[in-house]
Amino acid sequence: MIVVFDTNIWISALFFGGKPEQAILKAYEEDEIAICQQIADEIEEVATRKFAQQAVQIKDKLERLMVNALWVSVRGELKVSRDPDDDIVLECARDAHAHIIVSGDDDLLVLRQFSGIHILTADQYLSGAGPHPRN
Repeated sequence: MIVVFDTNIWISALFFGGKPEQAILKAYEEDEIAICQQIADEIEEVATRKFAQQAVQIKDKLERLMVNALWVSVRGELKVSRDPDDDIVLECARDAHAHIIVSGDDDLLVLRQFSGIHILTADQYLSGAGPHPRN
């Protein structure tokens, strides 16, 4: 399955661990992570702005996790959510033909699905919620 992680999951995973980190590691080992440059740029911007002292070490970890990622080019044309950052996540997932978006953002989670893509929390993803069987 192809999985897209929202920036808030990446930041939580990289700086705090817990379920977000477990979810990313699960996708890294069992599924395929898709990402676009806009999400990667937002991760770097938030990491630098909020956690400047740790940003260099985190960049190395992030690069290792993304080494086998499916990179998708998005144009920022989708206008579904009231938050343009959420639109980028949705567009990335749509263009990657993702099966799941993992997010902690209520504006995304309230949608539950977008174009057949399941929108789950990290806990739901870890518990196996979402589409079956694996493709």
